[in-house]
Amino acid sequence: MTVGTKFYLLIPPEKASKFLKDRSEINEIERLTRTKISIEEGGRVVIEPTEETTPIEIMKARDVISALSLGFELEDALSLLSDEMVMEVVDVRDYMLDHKNEKELRRILGRIIGKKGKAKRNLEKISGTKISISEGKVAIIGDYESVEAVKEAVMSLMEGLMHGTVYHKLEMKMRSIKSRHRLEYWKE
Repeated sequence: MTVGTKFYLLIPPEKASKFLKDRSEINEIERLTRTKISIEEGGRVVIEPTEETTPIEIMKARDVISALSLGFELEDALSLLSDEMVMEVVDVRDYMLDHKNEKELRRILGRIIGKKGKAKRNLEKISGTKISISEGKVAIIGDYESVEAVKEAVMSLMEGLMHGTVYHKLEMKMRSIKSRHRLEYWKE
């Protein structure tokens, strides 16, 4: 990659402040992606390549920083360095009739989180994904098929389907995915 080509990213200012106070997570990302990362007070992140950086590593550094800014733990965010892992972000406001209705947003997020986080934990357990919910966004990390299945489950919860129905549909989908993977393994 041409040294000098930079990638810019905007994260919430409060997350930028956290990274500025303690650079340990950023240092780890720099080491693993062979990039140079600078963060400004307002939330602007600049990712610069070094002599050894590949274009993929810059994109992966961006994804990991985005995951951290969405509330994931470092270990979960770093899983995005694997080629098999993806992150999908659903902005709940995009699916609301009144984007500014905070009461409605809290109600919908409450359905996705569940009592004491039970719904979120169930979705993670059934699918093997990691979910973070913050600032009106639901972020999901996992393999592509599992992430798509959980996204569908989240959308169903947003539409008002009963939790039990959503879990059952997700379990069936995950069984189908696992079965297909086993068949593909034996074909090889």
